[in-house]
Amino acid sequence: MRVSNIMLTISLCAILSVSALAQQKAHAQDAGAEGQGSSAASLVKLDVTPFFGAVDTNKDNKITPEEWKATGLDEKIYSFFDKDNKGSFSKDYMSGLTHPAEMDGNKDGRLSLDELKAFVKSKS
Repeated sequence: MRVSNIMLTISLCAILSVSALAQQKAHAQDAGAEGQGSSAASLVKLDVTPFFGAVDTNKDNKITPEEWKATGLDEKIYSFFDKDNKGSFSKDYMSGLTHPAEMDGNKDGRLSLDELKAFVKSKS
């Protein structure tokens, strides 16, 4: 009998701990969304066609480090997009990402090279 009581107590503690942790995470996410504006609601999908048109000089729907360097943008930003270090990233990949809404300076739903440059400048 004693062992079963101990097991029941341990099980209840585990269940309550998991529940409390889930509530704590939900509360933290809600507070972040209200206080800092860094929630998923401030992220949008953008049409990256104008950006790729300006940067992808050989028109293969991939951006290489050489093409990136020609834009004058920092290589650290390039590594954000080429996370797997394949030496390029595709238009499809970048299209699938969400971007900060403020990156779209003219709010037309499309990302241009000038908008990305302005966004990066505003953050530095």
